[in-house]
Amino acid sequence: MKSLASRTATAMVAAVIIIATTADRAHASCSFPSTSHLSTPSNIKLTLIKSNSLCADRSGKEYSYGGFDSQTTLDQCFNSCAVDKALFLSRMVGVDWNCGTGACDCLYEAFTLNNNDCKGFDRCHNVYMGSGQVEGSTAVNDIGCYKKVDNGNGFDRMEQSFLRGRE
Repeated sequence: MKSLASRTATAMVAAVIIIATTADRAHASCSFPSTSHLSTPSNIKLTLIKSNSLCADRSGKEYSYGGFDSQTTLDQCFNSCAVDKALFLSRMVGVDWNCGTGACDCLYEAFTLNNNDCKGFDRCHNVYMGSGQVEGSTAVNDIGCYKKVDNGNGFDRMEQSFLRGRE
């Protein structure tokens, strides 16, 4: 007959194996679309830079972000970042989207967001110093690093439209 300590240790090992296997299955089921387009203006899109990674700048610095929860698709995430926060679109460099939890982080260059700007997000971290375009990444499971690409003058039109609506 096994001692109580031995049975407890065996149960703990089994629990760790089950948890690890479940996490592996969840990770394996994540899918990262290669692009996402805004409906208006249509010339702004997100392009997948690297799956299972957080975006970083050329120096490896992470970007400040404002985040939204429960964004079940990349398109929903992008729309929240670009339309709900149109005032910041020209300073947005990309998105980190968690395909498992739906967490969506709209990435901005350093000094874009202040504490008042953070109020419209579910979470906000405005002290990271990333700047310029997304050019690097850091490995993190279930997160896709997406770079914002503008093939024209989309930022100006969207920001002007947004600002006209605030007058």
